[in-house]
Amino acid sequence: MGILWNVWPWPWASPVLMQQVRQRNYWEDNYRRVKRDLQVQENFSASLYEQNRTLRQQVANLQNENMAAAEKSRRQEQLLLEARNEASRKDKEHRQNLNTLYARLHTLQSGPTSLTDDDVQERMRRLVFELDSWIKSNFRNSDWPAYITERMEFPRTYPQRRAWIHAHIVQIVDRLIFSPSHCGMSEDPFGGWIAEIENSVKQTSTETAFQNWKMATGTAIEKLTTEQQNGTLAFIIDHIEELFRALAPTVSTSRKQQLRMFLEDCLSLKNALARQPDSFTFFRSPPGADFSAESMTSFGGDGNDGGTVMLSLWPALVKYDGATCVVIDRELVWTTD
Repeated sequence: MGILWNVWPWPWASPVLMQQVRQRNYWEDNYRRVKRDLQVQENFSASLYEQNRTLRQQVANLQNENMAAAEKSRRQEQLLLEARNEASRKDKEHRQNLNTLYARLHTLQSGPTSLTDDDVQERMRRLVFELDSWIKSNFRNSDWPAYITERMEFPRTYPQRRAWIHAHIVQIVDRLIFSPSHCGMSEDPFGGWIAEIENSVKQTSTETAFQNWKMATGTAIEKLTTEQQNGTLAFIIDHIEELFRALAPTVSTSRKQQLRMFLEDCLSLKNALARQPDSFTFFRSPPGADFSAESMTSFGGDGNDGGTVMLSLWPALVKYDGATCVVIDRELVWTTD
């Protein structure tokens, strides 16, 4: 019996089986290699994720620190600005206090600053203009009731009516504001006492000391009589309103406010004159007085230089310096033959 060389003695060693074994081993090796690569990539990804999380946390911390630093810087700038403003305010206040002290020292050394005659004259004429403007804006020619105009011989024309109202208001202002030595203070006995003390101080003190005393006394009296002065203004307004409201078409509230502003300016001039070293006196001529070119200015009417006073439209202001009398501002009058 011969040997069969073409028959494999080991079936498992057949070429087909060996090929299958090699393929399975190749697949297993690839699987293990791929699995190992995937594991490496997963580990790397996990490491990257952790690094990314750490970086995000660091960025968030840096942002928070930056915001905190910015807020701290803002607060510091705000505090610095407040400190600068406070320092500026204190410096301004300090300078104002110094200026006030220097002004007081200058006043004590040289005496208070006096109003010049031109200053007083300018203020007087401004008051005349204010009153005339108030009358023009509140009392028009066509608004007068017929039952009043028909029975009145004077005033008949619009200028006469304005002058008539002007004179009545000035009479009240002169009696309650200009004529008293101090508005709001009773002449008897206080006005007399103040006048006696003033004469005594003037005779026994230096000119600077007298000026300082008069300014201080005038300021103190003005402060102490504020309530009385306001009451005087209110009384004048109510009295004028009662006299002339039937002739005015304007609103009462606005009319009273304008009148009060004028009266406050009159009172301001009176108080300022009371603080001056010289003595000032307001003077009004009675109806029928002869016209005087030295102390009067004709503001209207049909009178000539030799006429007589019919209405006193604004008082004259006379200054007495202890030796002579000077007419600072002449009286405005309405004259007639």
